[in-house]
Amino acid sequence: MNKHSRRAVTLMEVMIGASVFAIVSVSIYFVLSSGRKSHALGTARMRMRISLDNAMKILEKDINNSRVLPTEPGEKLDKDKHVTFKVSGSGCTMQVPRSDVEEQQTTFFDSSASDSKDDFYEEVTYSLEPKGEANALIRSGTASGRRQVGEYIDTIEFKTFAITYNAAVEVTIKAKIRPDGAKKEEEQERKATIVLKNLHSIMFGEGEGSYAGGNRYWNQTGGTTP
Repeated sequence: MNKHSRRAVTLMEVMIGASVFAIVSVSIYFVLSSGRKSHALGTARMRMRISLDNAMKILEKDINNSRVLPTEPGEKLDKDKHVTFKVSGSGCTMQVPRSDVEEQQTTFFDSSASDSKDDFYEEVTYSLEPKGEANALIRSGTASGRRQVGEYIDTIEFKTFAITYNAAVEVTIKAKIRPDGAKKEEEQERKATIVLKNLHSIMFGEGEGSYAGGNRYWNQTGGTTP
């Protein structure tokens, strides 16, 4: 009797031990899985943030410095003819100062020397190219070559409705990425209103408006929006 009782107790101990082990194992699995997902999510968000910040920084510099062609004596400024910044498909094109040319302090609207200024600029195109589940933002320059300036880009939009009114363009860049193990995508967005400083100089002259050497959030009524 005692012998059979002892065996039953031993079997029960084994079952309890196995149950405890299973519970502990499942708990450890969920903790590790949760940690892995949190790490993947944090990494994805960081990658999007870096990509968006870098893309906007480079795009902003080019738009801010984009060339405005000179007008002839008595000729009125025409957006389509003189402003080199143009929206093109899902990207844009413009003329910007070449980084390999020493003379950068050029007079962008000096008609007396317009022809001699052409060599100081390059044609730059921004475009989206498929890469994985999203797109890469590519900058292609006739002198500087082709390079990727952003990844995980979903869309990029340009609003130029006010380009001849306040010499600015609104840019919105959206990014998306699906972290490892996630069912839904993460999304981020960057938006900036960028002044075309050379167009602003022509339209308003030195000291007018609220530009004051900045390149973002300029507005017609004065002041800046942080």
